[in-house]
Amino acid sequence: VWVSTLVIVMFFWGLSLLAPDVFRPLNFLTRRETWLPLAAFVAAALVGVVDDLMNVWGIGPESGGLRMRHRIILYAFIAAVGAWWFHYKLAFDSLHIPLFKPQENPAYINIA
Repeated sequence: VWVSTLVIVMFFWGLSLLAPDVFRPLNFLTRRETWLPLAAFVAAALVGVVDDLMNVWGIGPESGGLRMRHRIILYAFIAAVGAWWFHYKLAFDSLHIPLFKPQENPAYINIA
């Protein structure tokens, strides 16, 4: 799944280099909002690959790959970096949760 996502993103990036007038709107890498989910996908995939390889090679506790707590710590770190990116790089200071209506502003929750 992750490889196909990267292949499509790189495909449209390459097309935008060849014919910028036609394919620039399809180039995901020109949008700053695209880097966050793409980086999260790649980082989570790398954690999964490392865990799978450790499992295959018999590394880790009882030859089972990464411990659950180590995976949770790694995923929490990825999420923390994503939250930092959202707040400081993309300048988001509110969060919209569908079907949740706080009292002061019915559409958004201030996270700043």
